[in-house]
Amino acid sequence: MITKNTESANIFTRDVYYLSGFDPRGASFYHRLYQDECGKHAVQTQVNIQISKRYKHDRTTQRWTITNDTTAKINYHFLNWDDITREHWQTNLSKLILESITSYYKYIRCGAFSNIKSHFRGPYLSAIYPFLYLVLLLVLSASGGILVCLFTAFLGSFCLLLGIISFVGALALGLKLGNKLGIFWLLRTYIFVFKIGLGNSALMHSRLQAFIDTIAKNAQTHANEILVIGHSVGSIIAIHLLALLREQHPEIAKKIKLVTLGQCIPLLSSVPEALLFKSHLASLNNQNDVLWLDYVAIADSLAFYSSATITDVAPQTRIVRFFEQFPPKSYIKIKFNKLRLHFQYLMATPLQGTYNYFTLTAGNKPLQ
Repeated sequence: MITKNTESANIFTRDVYYLSGFDPRGASFYHRLYQDECGKHAVQTQVNIQISKRYKHDRTTQRWTITNDTTAKINYHFLNWDDITREHWQTNLSKLILESITSYYKYIRCGAFSNIKSHFRGPYLSAIYPFLYLVLLLVLSASGGILVCLFTAFLGSFCLLLGIISFVGALALGLKLGNKLGIFWLLRTYIFVFKIGLGNSALMHSRLQAFIDTIAKNAQTHANEILVIGHSVGSIIAIHLLALLREQHPEIAKKIKLVTLGQCIPLLSSVPEALLFKSHLASLNNQNDVLWLDYVAIADSLAFYSSATITDVAPQTRIVRFFEQFPPKSYIKIKFNKLRLHFQYLMATPLQGTYNYFTLTAGNKPLQ
């Protein structure tokens, strides 16, 4: 246990404000994930890291504290918006597919997918992958049902029943596998990003204001460093948050460092109707004092490498080489699981490398 006074002048203090991606799982899941993965990191690096219990900081924020030996104290704030995710989490499969068709049509009609296809091969393939999977599943299930009918034709009308059972069974297994592969998670994400990009969500506006009020109030404690971290779709929310914070509290915004992990900003910035988001993105570009570090693994096909390609904003991009931080056999298993690789930014690795989430958030040195 840590016995020294962590409030002494030699203690490095940091406030972290974390925005999760489009994920219905809330603070309890991410607190547990942080505890488990930070524990692995602490064992590997022989660093004594203590993580407190999670508690409610205010109506939209949960918090836990982290101490790194006796040299750093971190207040880690989980900014809740998982309830908004659950409101947009369509559980009816038929409705989900219909909504997906509508959203994909809008992406295609406005030219967003065309821009993404031209500049981001991996994310483009990931975008069309769910529909290709569903079409292939339907074709294979129907083909299987027809073959069963043909091979059991000698049974008369009973063969039709067997064919239908085979079709339904194959379809059910395929849908179950698709859910495990994150097919429907991706569809829900693309639907949500387009909807939220129109900028007409009163709930999201209200939630952002609550986040701003929390950060402004906590800034009075004069932490050595303030990080706003957005993972995946959370990077889009982080852009809105920082831009609005600059409008309302410019003196506080200047102290903040923005970190994006596996960001998907071009998915929204390439939509012409996303005027509010693009104006907020541009406002960051007009500020020379913004320190924005964008961590991205090229193998992560759900993330966009260098958002500067189709926007005017150029964060300092840091390439994450997860393949160097795993034994080859372990990395292959992760690489071909899209969602697993996309979450690796928040997890420990068996081998040390240039990127480490726990050094970034719980370390005793400022982010450079």
